[in-house]
Amino acid sequence: TRRSYCEHLSELHHRVRSIRTNRTHVRTISNAQEDSCVIHKHDGELNLLEQAKKVLLTPDPIQKVAITLETQKRWKVGDLSLDLAKKVQPPDTPSRPDKPICVPPKQMKSAKQLNVPLPTYLLHSLAHIELNAIDMVWDMLLRYSDCRMPREFFDDFVDVAADEARHFSLLNEAMSTVGFTYGDIMSHDSLWKNAERTKHDLKARIAVMQLVQEARALDAQVSSPSSHLTCNPGKVDGSCIFARKQTLCRIGQAHLQ
Repeated sequence: TRRSYCEHLSELHHRVRSIRTNRTHVRTISNAQEDSCVIHKHDGELNLLEQAKKVLLTPDPIQKVAITLETQKRWKVGDLSLDLAKKVQPPDTPSRPDKPICVPPKQMKSAKQLNVPLPTYLLHSLAHIELNAIDMVWDMLLRYSDCRMPREFFDDFVDVAADEARHFSLLNEAMSTVGFTYGDIMSHDSLWKNAERTKHDLKARIAVMQLVQEARALDAQVSSPSSHLTCNPGKVDGSCIFARKQTLCRIGQAHLQ
């Protein structure tokens, strides 16, 4: 059975409270100062924060994905340092390709108005969410680096960024089977607008983006009518899309945990 949005958030709230007793990622600067030297730096190595900025300044989605995955790989094997003493200023907004055209949510057109098959329209919407998610993770690691978060915080969110990158690639590949690619369909700009509203507070960013926005997206995607995703000749394989959406939702729920 499908759970209501309120039930979903209630369960998430319960999980967050239980996790908080064992593993607290979000701490104030004063508490974090008790951690002796949360700096992992080796001369001659690239800094993780510099790589984060590189991703944010890369407009091409395919390159953004490639740099993200390469950064995760290098981070895991210790090829990247973490120099929290060196402030790397994030860009005001991530670099984006010329397309898609982004408009306020109220100006968004439906699949029918754009004469686009609904499964393809849904795929593009999901791909847009994933691309925004990549940028939001790197922006968070860069923007709040002066909060002196523990190493585990960076470990977790580097993995999340890589997951989002893989999701985007999966969705874009599915669109390509019917002659579409990311950017072919208009999108809205509300996701990054919400990120901008929380740029001065790490706790607010995590609360709004991870615990509200992502949960809301998961609830909407899980409850999308499967009847819209039917298999038709010459169109995206509907059952495949629905399976992929369910996979993304399960992974997204793991992020929230």
